[in-house]
Amino acid sequence: MEVIEIRPNLVADPEGRGLSDFFAAQLVCERATARRVFLAHMTAILGVPVWFCATISQLRTLREPALILFAIVAAALAVSFVTEIRCRLAVSEAEKHVRVNRVG
Repeated sequence: MEVIEIRPNLVADPEGRGLSDFFAAQLVCERATARRVFLAHMTAILGVPVWFCATISQLRTLREPALILFAIVAAALAVSFVTEIRCRLAVSEAEKHVRVNRVG
């Protein structure tokens, strides 16, 4: 298991602002990851009704609304994926202002 030790860089940042920026960026990244995971699960869950609507002839009237809902969630998933990448870049940028030791 990896252990992460985070310390402020008091020479470059005596006020500790870099450490608070790092924690804020890390929190935003964790929320973006949780949002992406939730939307990935919703896409998988909504895929089942879409397949049923496509294959069962009695459900053909529900096919269009099911596809629209699936497309909306899939688009939101794509946006959340891009957002998470941007958040991870912000974390790596904020990490430059603190000392992070990864052990393990």
